[in-house]
Amino acid sequence: TSVHQNLGTCFYLNTDGVVHSVSGFSTAGGVIRGGKGKWILGYNQSLGNCLVAVAKLWGILDASLMAKNLSNKENSTNSSL
Repeated sequence: TSVHQNLGTCFYLNTDGVVHSVSGFSTAGGVIRGGKGKWILGYNQSLGNCLVAVAKLWGILDASLMAKNLSNKENSTNSSL
């Protein structure tokens, strides 16, 4: 989970990336919620074959870009990756 807060606008990003253990097929996705927990949008992206860490990074990047487009301001992330 990441929190983006700028001048009173706060977004909560719940992101993840997964890789199927047999096929290696991966996806990244998540949801963006407002400061009070209200759902704003959800997203997912097929990535083809890649490592779990790469899928997770794509999830963080996609969510960060969407949050920036929503607020048109800089943002920061906090990830345990």
